[in-house]
Amino acid sequence: MFERIFNGSASDVSSLELAKYSDCIILGKKFVNFTENPDLLNVLTAHAAIEIRVVIARTGTVIDSFNVSEVGAGFSKPTAESMAMERIFKKLEERKMDIIRKIEA
Repeated sequence: MFERIFNGSASDVSSLELAKYSDCIILGKKFVNFTENPDLLNVLTAHAAIEIRVVIARTGTVIDSFNVSEVGAGFSKPTAESMAMERIFKKLEERKMDIIRKIEA
């Protein structure tokens, strides 16, 4: 059901009666892949992205859709991913007011 709503299924949003609980739904999917950098003492690079959809709960209409991506480095996958995700969260924080304006419009 998540996939259907993420891909714009207004009927699934309606059947869940989400408008009783919220004005909008913000859905996200995370993607991460890693590359090794043997020239840099085996440092790993995480290439992370989050795909976001903002859906109006009353209608099921997707009012915003965007991707945010970043890279992070570390000596382990969790460390590299964490660094990339921190950067992504910063970017999302910067976009927060734009998202709120679209919801209120």
